[in-house]
This record gives sequence, C-alpha cells and structure tokens, in this order.
Amino acid sequence: MLAGLIVCGALLFAGHELRSGTTEALAAYIGWFLAVYSTLAYAVSGTICLLRPSKGFWRTLYPANFGLALVAIALFGLHSQRVIPTLLAIALLGVFAGVILYKSGVLSLRAVPLVLLISLCVCFLPSVAARWMFVFVFFAAVLLACFTLTRLREGVR
Repeated sequence: MLAGLIVCGALLFAGHELRSGTTEALAAYIGWFLAVYSTLAYAVSGTICLLRPSKGFWRTLYPANFGLALVAIALFGLHSQRVIPTLLAIALLGVFAGVILYKSGVLSLRAVPLVLLISLCVCFLPSVAARWMFVFVFFAAVLLACFTLTRLREGVR
C-alpha cells in the first residue's frame, strides 16, 4: 500500500513535469482506489484495535498509509499556490498536536485510531466543508507524527 502511494505520487510528479495528461490521469485513477483501500484498511484495523487489546496499532503502516492518502487527496484539491503557506502552517499545527498526543500517552488508549477517523467527519459540517483540505492535512500530520514518533522510540530501544 505504501509503495503504491509512493509510485502514484512519482507518476503524478512525472506526468506533471513531462506534461503528460495520460500519466497524471493514470496516477490519479489508481490513487483514488488506493486512498479508498487505505481508509477502509485503517477503519478495520482501528476497529480490531478497539475490540482486541493490542498496543501495536501505531507500529503498523496503517496510520502512515492513511495519513499519506489524506495528504494525496488534499493535494489533489490544491488549485492555487496561495493556500500553500496556510497548508504548511496547519501541517505544523498537526505535527504539534501529534507530539502532544504521543507525549501525553493518549495513544495507548485503544479508541484513539477510531476517534481520529470519526473526527474527520467534521468535514461534513456545512461550515467546515469548504475547508476540507485543511482538515485533511491537519489529521494527516497528526497521524504521521504519531506513527513516526512511535517508530523512532522503537528504534532507540
């Protein structure tokens, strides 16, 4: 899954640089299927984590895959370079929130993966729907920060 998202990103970049609409369309088409699969896999894994006592969810690639899928979807909606500084600021805020979640020990709660997924439903609110891209980037940064910090802690041990 992670490799598929990376390949799609590389194809999209190559298609943009070579001005090949076919390559871009292929990457986007495959990417949408990978994003849906990543979301479903994250939801199923989060549900299993909730039902069975396991502290290994943040060690798996599910948070990273879902986070990268959210970034890809958000960047797919990027039509103006004016929002890039705002996206970067929100990504930094998301990383900060991920560090706080990690340091506070909240990640050890079994419901956290599903709470984060359900929190994304805030995009369905009419007042937030226009800003969906920023919400996706925030949650992607939170997921990727939590995943990375968990992996780094394992590497230190």
